[in-house]
Amino acid sequence: MMNQRISEMWRISVLKHSGTPMNWNRVAEDFASSLIQECTNLLINEAQILYSRADFFGEGRTGEDAAQGAETCLDNVDLIKTHFGINQ
Repeated sequence: MMNQRISEMWRISVLKHSGTPMNWNRVAEDFASSLIQECTNLLINEAQILYSRADFFGEGRTGEDAAQGAETCLDNVDLIKTHFGINQ
């Protein structure tokens, strides 16, 4: 069974296209785009947390590791969007 958030995202995608002849390709594309956006938002949020930790720890290994982790999260956002053809 799908988790509740995925079910909700599917329902929203279907509702966006109701009232017109149903184009399931467009619904699926909208759902996929929403799913990818949700995943990349998680990485962006994690990057923000890591940047905060880097600022807290300042100079030194822990701060640098947190900043590097944040950069990796943001690199992965770009990687995912590029892989699925989502323009920023």
